[in-house]
Amino acid sequence: MIGVAIVEDDPVTRVGLAKVIDGAEDLHLLCAVSSVEKFDSWGGERPAAVILDLRLRGGGIDGTAAIEHLDLDPLR
Repeated sequence: MIGVAIVEDDPVTRVGLAKVIDGAEDLHLLCAVSSVEKFDSWGGERPAAVILDLRLRGGGIDGTAAIEHLDLDPLR
């Protein structure tokens, strides 16, 4: 299973992406949050892939650096 996280501020897009990932056999939805800050406080399993809205308010492309440096437990 491939763990996927979604960081998207538009609720319709976030829910739609979550449904697609949740319905895939080889993907596991770890979280679907509206901001990089919420992803930071999530503290769950480290995702193998992150779907990040690059035009995210208060984050975007800078959010990639923030996500890369999160102290998530890879063994959870």
